[in-house]
Amino acid sequence: IPLDDYRHQLSFTIPYSWLERPTELIVPGNDQFLNSGLGDLLINYRPLLWGKNDWALVIPRFTLIIPTGNSQYGLGGGAWGGQFNMAVTKRLSRKVTMHYNAGLTHFQKADYFEFNPNTSTFEQKYQRDLTMKNLGASAIYQVKPKFNLMFEYVSNFEKEINQDGSLSNRRATVLNPGFRFAIDVGKVQIVPGGGVPLNFESGNFKNVGAFVYLSIEPNYSN
Repeated sequence: IPLDDYRHQLSFTIPYSWLERPTELIVPGNDQFLNSGLGDLLINYRPLLWGKNDWALVIPRFTLIIPTGNSQYGLGGGAWGGQFNMAVTKRLSRKVTMHYNAGLTHFQKADYFEFNPNTSTFEQKYQRDLTMKNLGASAIYQVKPKFNLMFEYVSNFEKEINQDGSLSNRRATVLNPGFRFAIDVGKVQIVPGGGVPLNFESGNFKNVGAFVYLSIEPNYSN
């Protein structure tokens, strides 16, 4: 959403999680603890520092994290937070474009809940400040103007609250080969895409998945 012009943009993210079966933190066979629902609301502001005609496209992002999700069911951090992310795009040739980003996320007194089988409820045990980092890059190869092959990398350096209240480190890495294409409908461009994410945890391969997305991008110019 442009605030004044395209150089200053506001956006928001409303995540929704839906699972068919309970996770490991949920009591097996008890459907009331399925962690499906809305997560934390993210309000984002992006100023354009350098544009496509400069040495690179450079856009930082400042995000306010509002604890709208139910943290006891794993749908949010249960705390106010903030995030800073720096995105840089550099076109290396007519066919190849690189994207880089790095960021920092902080939660102030995030919740940790533990299930009490005697009361059949989740009880809050600890609140801890959490600071996490992320690092990513991607290569885009333009097969045709509206069809791209992609290879994406992202690592999240996370902090987790343990049962005794201490903090532990966790590194999750995803390698995602994929593709995307564009369809123009009037002043709206529709961009479907997909990929095959390869998931690693602390350097060890965990599993492979499927990723599908759909982006709808209106043109607000006159």
